[in-house]
Amino acid sequence: MARNIDLKLTVFGAALAGALLIAFNFRWAGWLLPIDDSYITLQNALTIDGSFVSPFSGSSPFNGATSPVHLLLVAGLAKIFDAALAISLASFFGAVLFAAAIAALASRGSLSGWRAYAFIVIALCAGLTSYQLTNGLETSLALAGFSWAIYLWTGEGWKHKVALPILLGTLPFVRPELAVLPVLVFASLCWQAIISRERSFSDALKFLALTALAALPWLALLFFNTGSIIPDSINTKKYFFSEGCLPALIKLKGIKRALLNFLPPLGLLLLTIPWLLRSLQGRVLALFCAAFLAAYFVSFPGALIHYDGRYLYLLLPVFLFGLCEFLRPGSRAPKLAGDVLLVLLTLQIAFLNLPKSLSLSAERRGFTAEKLFPLGEWINANVPPGEKVLIHDSGYLGYVSKRELVDLVGLKTVSSARVHEEKTWGTCGAGRMDAIAEITARQRPGYAVVFQDWEKIFRISAGITKAGGLLEPLYSQPGGYTVYKLNLVGGDKR
Repeated sequence: MARNIDLKLTVFGAALAGALLIAFNFRWAGWLLPIDDSYITLQNALTIDGSFVSPFSGSSPFNGATSPVHLLLVAGLAKIFDAALAISLASFFGAVLFAAAIAALASRGSLSGWRAYAFIVIALCAGLTSYQLTNGLETSLALAGFSWAIYLWTGEGWKHKVALPILLGTLPFVRPELAVLPVLVFASLCWQAIISRERSFSDALKFLALTALAALPWLALLFFNTGSIIPDSINTKKYFFSEGCLPALIKLKGIKRALLNFLPPLGLLLLTIPWLLRSLQGRVLALFCAAFLAAYFVSFPGALIHYDGRYLYLLLPVFLFGLCEFLRPGSRAPKLAGDVLLVLLTLQIAFLNLPKSLSLSAERRGFTAEKLFPLGEWINANVPPGEKVLIHDSGYLGYVSKRELVDLVGLKTVSSARVHEEKTWGTCGAGRMDAIAEITARQRPGYAVVFQDWEKIFRISAGITKAGGLLEPLYSQPGGYTVYKLNLVGGDKR
């Protein structure tokens, strides 16, 4: 019976995920991506495929790729489907796997009937989840992997002893933050071996060996392509934004701001946190959340607010596990209380969460259509062949540009990241203008593209001017990008 319930719930979840993907795209002809970084994945995938020549000189398809697992999935789908559809299908695939994991957790928690279906709806739609599942990045795949890990961890038999460590060894290459999870699970196994004797040290060592074995191919892949065993996008953004060396109080305010954006839309789901702490797995998951926040506090607190808090949505399965524990028979929560909570959460989604997600999706995809599309067309039509263009948003322009590009941040132009490591990170951001000047002087671009909000914060044009460049604005969008012609003093600009 459980298998039938799982199948029905999974099909229901897949249908819901498909409906959401269509709903978020129906306003436009074609599959639009709401986040510029998702176009980095797209160009990287096509470079692997061999059907695309990167406009970034010397760039590897794994430069700027946070998730090699997601990248290879998109590359495989792009061999069959149109590129934009392929990356949207990758999001859909991840959402279906996420729904299947939630269906499995519902069955494990003895949820049946309308309660199980409500649990699926809550998982896919709470807060801004429905929007984040369709953002064109690895979010849906990460939610799926984390949820399956929780399901396998709370089980027994070969699934726990074999499938779990293999999955946990792979998850850091879906989202790097998940590298903490196998460490915590291993520690919990050792704890059980010492304190409760429920496990043996042999179990813990076998778990460690299988986890390492699963991680090894991905480590080799990254090292061969980038010279590092971690995705280079992590340090690149850390160096450019240089928030890790800020005073602790400022960083705490950044974390607080991000949490105040993330938690309130989850609403009533937060009421189940006390039930999360009643099991060993739940307490370890709470430790994971603490380690997650601590890591961002140390290195890059502002990232948690980026892209509508998408990084924080990795924590959603923890809250869903708490809800599952609350609803499980024998949890000491009255059944009526669980039923009322499910009804209220469903109403919260219908009247608050989904309308907000639809509105946000329209706004973000509208930016792609109204700002990025015409910007790419203008550059290809007006920048002469042979000219270099200095940019800082390397996604969409890298995907459509017919001109050579230089990534000021360093995701696709690795040498820029090295400059920021020395001059920006090394001075806690004070030397960012010097870094921009050095990159400009080295690369000698003829044009520069600057997002107006970034200009206000980072004073990019002042950094270019410091390199001896005279800026002439040629094209400007209200609330969007400005394209400058650069006249660099001292030598040929190429």
